[in-house]
Amino acid sequence: MPGTLARECRRAGRLIRKLCELDRGRSAFQVESTEQKARLVLAGATVEMRIDRVDVLAAGGRAVLDYKTGTHASARWYDPRPTYPQLLAYLVALGEDVAALATVWVNPRALRFDGVARETGLLPGVKSVRAIPGAASADAWQAQRHTWRGVLERLVLAFIAGDAAVDPKAGACRNCHVINICRIAEREQPSGAEAGADE
Repeated sequence: MPGTLARECRRAGRLIRKLCELDRGRSAFQVESTEQKARLVLAGATVEMRIDRVDVLAAGGRAVLDYKTGTHASARWYDPRPTYPQLLAYLVALGEDVAALATVWVNPRALRFDGVARETGLLPGVKSVRAIPGAASADAWQAQRHTWRGVLERLVLAFIAGDAAVDPKAGACRNCHVINICRIAEREQPSGAEAGADE
């Protein structure tokens, strides 16, 4: 086995062992599915999806997990443009019994769950959804689910309408692999720059 491949196998083995240790420390759960196919029909669009993992929680409900191996980025759950809208799509597609959403970061710098849940403690390090003053946590979860559905509908409608505005989120260009064909530089050019370049 070539040295590079052997090193990568050892590295993957270490990360998988750490991930298993993290799972062993969780409250009771059962893996319901991995690579589950799902279909979302929303705002006139049909989206075929494959969900990394769904767990059934002993505390009730299901947790939807999406694995990430790159550089950690906050999901920004409450923004108008969440970083990982696919998790919102999974939530809407799977129905009312979803109780937690999380990206699971698996890389040498970060091995952790980053998500939001109906209540704190359903997943390691994952806090409950933002509280609604004077309301129970379950009410806050349902209200946020409704908000997320609206966010997703808006994104779907923009996509169907062909909205392709050059408007990357802050920091998005740092990890971009298509910078040479990107149009973001056009936005940064002062007016008349092209005319001056031709002279």
